[in-house]
Amino acid sequence: MILTVVASCMMVGAYAQEDSKSILINQQGSAYAVAAPDGWLSNKEISTEMGLGAAFHPEGTVWENTGAYIFVNTTSLAGSGDNVYDLMSYDIDMYKISSPGIHIQDGGRITVNRGKGSAIVLKMVNKSANTYEAVAYVDQGEIVPFFVFSATSEEDFNKYLPAFQAMVESYKYYGPVTTVANTPRD
Repeated sequence: MILTVVASCMMVGAYAQEDSKSILINQQGSAYAVAAPDGWLSNKEISTEMGLGAAFHPEGTVWENTGAYIFVNTTSLAGSGDNVYDLMSYDIDMYKISSPGIHIQDGGRITVNRGKGSAIVLKMVNKSANTYEAVAYVDQGEIVPFFVFSATSEEDFNKYLPAFQAMVESYKYYGPVTTVANTPRD
């Protein structure tokens, strides 16, 4: 148990030295980091309030009225299907229900985790509803970290899509995390 704590501390120390714009996320028993793209800010208050791993918006904007944002979260495959493709299929069905007329297309793949993996990207556009989104799913086995990029206009979507891609590329998986509880000694 002590070894696990020491390893976790070393991992966090290495992460902190790696990139001052990185955010360490510990969700669903896994730890990973993402870096804010140039010109973007992390909004810890919003991520805490909304129960997200991290939330970002362009510098010079506030979350409540920004024209674009990115959030990162993690889900478990338990109850969502056997693999990341089942989860994506479920999400596609939900998008079609919540936004009739939405056009969903393959957004390709983005290399992640220092070249050791890739994220699968879907793009969802419904011009009549001003819905412009891209979602990147990272398959880490039983858990799936995912990135959601949303813009209120096609112009902002195209303008900030490179920032979304840069953030997804910054994804670094550190592994499973065991939470150690403090227990009183007799």
